Amino acid sequence: YVLGRTALKLKAEGLDRILTLNDGTQITARAVLIATGANYRRLDIPSLDRFMGAGVYFVAGGMGRIVKDKDVVVAGGGNSAGQAVTYLSKYARKVILLIRSRTMEERMSDYLIQEIRRLPNVVIRLGTDILAGNGRTHLEEITVRNRSTGEQESVPLAAFFVMIGALPNTQW
Repeated sequence: YVLGRTALKLKAEGLDRILTLNDGTQITARAVLIATGANYRRLDIPSLDRFMGAGVYFVAGGMGRIVKDKDVVVAGGGNSAGQAVTYLSKYARKVILLIRSRTMEERMSDYLIQEIRRLPNVVIRLGTDILAGNGRTHLEEITVRNRSTGEQESVPLAAFFVMIGALPNTQW
């Protein structure tokens, strides 16, 4: 198998499949499995871009040790955000869930909503926009705005998990 390589072309010749890689190598096989991955949706906030991997993350799994006894924020209103909150709440001191809409029920499954509401170290903030991020070498705080009142606030954090969906990386 070939791992971590860029495929440029795939063609069929009879029962064979011929895959051409970016270095010109051609691989002939009866079956080809291509795992293209995904591109995570971003918040389109320029001040957060420089903190990708330095406080801003798109995956929560395996982060327990990093967030242990710290305050973290999850942005998103769907099931992936809800699952991240339940996972992170086992390790973090406090988990703040930021959702743009006014209800959790709009995009999240009821079982997750009920579970999140029972977690003592989770704070749910509905109707909230993220405006900016700040820090030296690592994201240290985000600025949020309440959509109803317009009130802005700085929220200190150790990690920020952006769970607003992903698009399959299938353009090739």
